[in-house]
Amino acid sequence: NQTLPLPHTSTHRSTRRQRQIFIRDSLKIEQGAFNGTTEIIMIPNVENLSIKLFPEMTFNEEVKLSLIFTGIEVQTFGYKETGPVDFAYFSDSGEIELIESEMSHVNVPQNQVKVMNAKLNHFSRYGWIR
Repeated sequence: NQTLPLPHTSTHRSTRRQRQIFIRDSLKIEQGAFNGTTEIIMIPNVENLSIKLFPEMTFNEEVKLSLIFTGIEVQTFGYKETGPVDFAYFSDSGEIELIESEMSHVNVPQNQVKVMNAKLNHFSRYGWIR
């Protein structure tokens, strides 16, 4: 039994170096993806282009995360050209695992990075890598 109206979508706005940054996240959880009920916390991080999802848990069926950061100075993260980028899981021990998604893309002129329907089988820390 999930208690959120699904899919869940939220929009955040923050100011970094006098720039407005917009973050849009969406989480699609199908019935039966996990047992019981739980509060889900999503914490986006504009300092390292990542998101942390709590509680750390494994799913019976994958959930889908869509995440868009707009207003980020993507060139400061090493992105020089618009195009596809990898989205990944970051373990506490430093391991990196690429995550399948419908699309993961950076748009340099728009200062935007996004992933659509990343397939997650557990909650942890995820983000973009070059």
